[in-house]
Amino acid sequence: MPFIIHDLIPPTVLNAWTVIGELVVLVWHMRIVDTEAYLAPSRDTCKIFSHQDTIKHVATGGYWYDSTIKKWVCTGEKVLCYLDEQPEQARLLGIPNLGHNPPIPGSGKIETTNPTATAKSVRQNAVPWKTTRCAKILGTTQPGTLHYHGKSVVMSEGEHAHLNSHVIFQQPADGKTYIGCI
Repeated sequence: MPFIIHDLIPPTVLNAWTVIGELVVLVWHMRIVDTEAYLAPSRDTCKIFSHQDTIKHVATGGYWYDSTIKKWVCTGEKVLCYLDEQPEQARLLGIPNLGHNPPIPGSGKIETTNPTATAKSVRQNAVPWKTTRCAKILGTTQPGTLHYHGKSVVMSEGEHAHLNSHVIFQQPADGKTYIGCI
């Protein structure tokens, strides 16, 4: 825990937290009466990891034997594409995104109209820079520059932050850390 909070609290508090943690280890002695009940959570954890391995195998195009139809099968195209479209889910499963270019930090997705059967989706109306909140906050002008309303933006580690979500960021001008809303 101290490694998570080391730059968020004063050093004296961090030292106290660490000492208390070390003291608890020395004072707390545990006697396990019912080892079967104690090991049950470990078995549950192993089952969960086993299921995650199965999901990884299926989602990455692995084959398995289907005893109902008595042949080897693999997943369909939509399942195979899911992890490409959801890189955060792939990362949580420990699957690297090797075959694709990583998203570019600062890029994003813009709002578009809903596509119809006969037409593709199109961008919503452009917004002049001078009318944006950023222009007002930064006090800058970019004559002739147009922007589009966004749905999400790619963060520094490749994750997507969606409109109205909160982020922790560091302001380049002063190096301070802030919390903001997209």
